[in-house]
Amino acid sequence: MLFRSSRWRGPLASIQLASVVLSLGRGAWFTCWALFFTHSLGLTAAQFGFGITAAGVVGLLLGIPAGYLADRFGARETLILLGVAEGLAILSYTVITGFLPIVLVTCVVITAERAIPGVRIALIAGLAPESERLSAISINRAMAQVDRKSVV
Repeated sequence: MLFRSSRWRGPLASIQLASVVLSLGRGAWFTCWALFFTHSLGLTAAQFGFGITAAGVVGLLLGIPAGYLADRFGARETLILLGVAEGLAILSYTVITGFLPIVLVTCVVITAERAIPGVRIALIAGLAPESERLSAISINRAMAQVDRKSVV
């Protein structure tokens, strides 16, 4: 049922495929990001711990405004905005230095990373026919979790 060819057609297929690719990338990133922050960016273990904790709290608090943006401007547009913001923030790790800028960029990355799944579910719910909505959301969630667990 999961690999039925009809499931891999239409707008939902690209969302499902993007979920798999993003999940694999995040799994690889989370596997090595402590090393990247401490060795490449020069943070101490305490700074790294504080930075990701602060980013997690900020990401948790800003999830509600991200949902409001999706309701106000559309799930597709909000998902694109969050993806671009996350991508640019990750790219900026190549040029930033210093503890505070790294924490601020990490706050943007984690906020977008935490808000994207909820907005993606709203987009899937809007695209899927009512009779297939729950199945489409469930498949997307299962694919994202299985692939993340297999990388780590």
